[in-house]
Amino acid sequence: MNTIENFINLSAVLTGYEAIELKPKNDTQQVAQKYFDTLTKNTPVDVLNDLYNTFLNIKGDITDGVLKQILQDATLGQLARNIIQMWYTGIWYGLYPGQMDYVISSTAYTNGLVWKEMGAHPMGFSEGNFGYWADAPQMPVIK
Repeated sequence: MNTIENFINLSAVLTGYEAIELKPKNDTQQVAQKYFDTLTKNTPVDVLNDLYNTFLNIKGDITDGVLKQILQDATLGQLARNIIQMWYTGIWYGLYPGQMDYVISSTAYTNGLVWKEMGAHPMGFSEGNFGYWADAPQMPVIK
Protein backbone atom coordinates (compact mmCIF):
# COMPACT_ATOMS: atom_id res chain seq x y z
CA MET A 1 0.00 0.00 0.00
CA ASN A 2 1.48 3.32 -1.12
CA THR A 3 1.29 5.52 1.98
CA ILE A 4 3.79 7.97 3.37
CA GLU A 5 4.00 5.88 6.56
CA ASN A 6 5.10 2.82 4.59
CA PHE A 7 7.52 4.96 2.61
CA ILE A 8 9.07 6.37 5.80
CA ASN A 9 9.34 2.96 7.45
CA LEU A 10 11.01 1.47 4.38
CA SER A 11 13.26 4.52 4.06
CA ALA A 12 14.33 4.14 7.69
CA VAL A 13 15.57 0.63 6.98
CA LEU A 14 17.22 1.66 3.72
CA THR A 15 19.00 4.76 5.07
CA GLY A 16 19.80 3.64 8.62
CA TYR A 17 18.04 6.70 10.04
CA GLU A 18 15.13 6.49 12.46
CA ALA A 19 11.71 7.22 10.97
CA ILE A 20 11.31 10.22 13.30
CA GLU A 21 14.54 11.68 11.92
CA LEU A 22 13.32 11.31 8.35
CA LYS A 23 9.88 12.77 9.07
CA PRO A 24 9.93 14.81 12.29
CA LYS A 25 6.66 15.66 14.00
CA ASN A 26 7.10 19.35 13.22
CA ASP A 27 8.28 18.88 9.67
CA THR A 28 8.50 22.44 8.42
CA GLN A 29 10.64 21.46 5.42
CA GLN A 30 8.26 18.72 4.18
CA VAL A 31 11.21 16.86 2.66
CA ALA A 32 9.71 13.41 3.31
CA GLN A 33 6.50 14.45 1.57
CA LYS A 34 8.48 15.74 -1.43
CA TYR A 35 10.40 12.46 -1.69
CA PHE A 36 7.22 10.42 -1.34
CA ASP A 37 5.52 12.48 -4.06
CA THR A 38 8.57 12.15 -6.32
CA LEU A 39 8.71 8.38 -5.88
CA THR A 40 4.98 8.04 -6.50
CA LYS A 41 5.07 10.28 -9.59
CA ASN A 42 8.06 8.52 -11.18
CA THR A 43 7.39 4.85 -10.45
CA PRO A 44 4.87 2.57 -12.15
CA VAL A 45 2.02 1.65 -9.79
CA ASP A 46 2.61 -2.10 -10.13
CA VAL A 47 6.28 -1.72 -9.14
CA LEU A 48 5.37 0.47 -6.16
CA ASN A 49 2.73 -2.03 -5.05
CA ASP A 50 5.26 -4.86 -5.37
CA LEU A 51 7.80 -2.87 -3.33
CA TYR A 52 5.41 -2.13 -0.47
CA ASN A 53 3.82 -5.60 -0.48
CA THR A 54 7.26 -7.18 -0.27
CA PHE A 55 8.27 -4.80 2.54
CA LEU A 56 5.08 -5.29 4.53
CA ASN A 57 5.27 -9.08 4.27
CA ILE A 58 8.83 -9.46 5.53
CA LYS A 59 8.91 -11.80 8.52
CA GLY A 60 11.67 -11.78 11.13
CA ASP A 61 14.65 -9.43 10.98
CA ILE A 62 13.51 -6.44 8.91
CA THR A 63 17.00 -5.34 7.87
CA ASP A 64 17.94 -8.81 6.67
CA GLY A 65 14.57 -9.14 4.92
CA VAL A 66 15.00 -5.84 3.09
CA LEU A 67 18.50 -6.87 2.03
CA LYS A 68 17.45 -10.28 0.70
CA GLN A 69 13.95 -9.62 -0.61
CA ILE A 70 14.23 -6.05 -1.87
CA LEU A 71 17.84 -4.95 -2.41
CA GLN A 72 18.86 -8.24 -4.05
CA ASP A 73 15.82 -8.27 -6.36
CA ALA A 74 16.62 -7.03 -9.89
CA THR A 75 13.66 -4.63 -10.14
CA LEU A 76 13.00 -3.71 -6.52
CA GLY A 77 16.71 -3.41 -5.71
CA GLN A 78 17.25 -0.74 -8.32
CA LEU A 79 14.26 1.21 -7.03
CA ALA A 80 15.37 0.82 -3.40
CA ARG A 81 18.86 2.10 -4.24
CA ASN A 82 17.23 5.07 -5.96
CA ILE A 83 15.27 5.80 -2.77
CA ILE A 84 18.53 5.76 -0.80
CA GLN A 85 20.18 8.11 -3.30
CA MET A 86 17.15 10.40 -3.17
CA TRP A 87 17.39 10.72 0.63
CA TYR A 88 21.14 11.30 0.56
CA THR A 89 21.41 13.69 -2.39
CA GLY A 90 17.95 15.16 -3.00
CA ILE A 91 18.14 13.94 -6.59
CA TRP A 92 15.78 11.63 -8.47
CA TYR A 93 17.81 9.46 -10.83
CA GLY A 94 15.64 8.50 -13.79
CA LEU A 95 14.98 4.76 -13.74
CA TYR A 96 12.43 4.33 -16.46
CA PRO A 97 12.35 5.22 -20.17
CA GLY A 98 11.95 8.94 -20.79
CA GLN A 99 12.98 9.95 -17.27
CA MET A 100 15.90 12.24 -16.57
CA ASP A 101 17.89 12.88 -13.42
CA TYR A 102 16.84 16.04 -11.58
CA VAL A 103 17.20 17.83 -8.26
CA ILE A 104 13.84 17.39 -6.53
CA SER A 105 13.88 20.87 -5.01
CA SER A 106 16.28 23.31 -3.37
CA THR A 107 14.91 22.18 0.00
CA ALA A 108 15.58 18.54 -0.86
CA TYR A 109 19.12 19.39 -1.94
CA THR A 110 19.99 21.34 1.23
CA ASN A 111 18.43 18.64 3.43
CA GLY A 112 20.21 15.70 1.77
CA LEU A 113 21.56 13.24 4.34
CA VAL A 114 24.97 13.34 2.69
CA TRP A 115 25.70 16.74 4.26
CA LYS A 116 24.95 15.46 7.74
CA GLU A 117 27.12 12.39 7.16
CA MET A 118 30.02 14.54 5.94
CA GLY A 119 29.67 17.11 8.73
CA ALA A 120 29.42 19.74 6.01
CA HIS A 121 26.83 21.94 4.39
CA PRO A 122 25.79 22.24 0.77
CA MET A 123 27.67 24.69 -1.41
CA GLY A 124 26.01 28.07 -1.21
CA PHE A 125 23.97 27.25 1.89
CA SER A 126 24.96 27.37 5.55
CA GLU A 127 23.20 27.83 8.85
CA GLY A 128 26.47 28.89 10.54
CA ASN A 129 27.05 32.40 11.85
CA PHE A 130 29.38 34.76 10.03
CA GLY A 131 32.96 33.59 10.50
CA TYR A 132 32.05 29.99 11.40
CA TRP A 133 34.69 28.81 8.97
CA ALA A 134 37.45 29.97 11.34
CA ASP A 135 36.71 26.93 13.57
CA ALA A 136 37.50 23.36 12.60
CA PRO A 137 34.38 21.42 11.59
CA GLN A 138 32.94 18.91 14.03
CA MET A 139 32.52 15.50 12.54
CA PRO A 140 29.33 13.61 13.32
CA VAL A 141 29.49 10.55 15.55
CA ILE A 142 29.64 7.43 13.43
CA LYS A 143 26.98 4.96 14.48
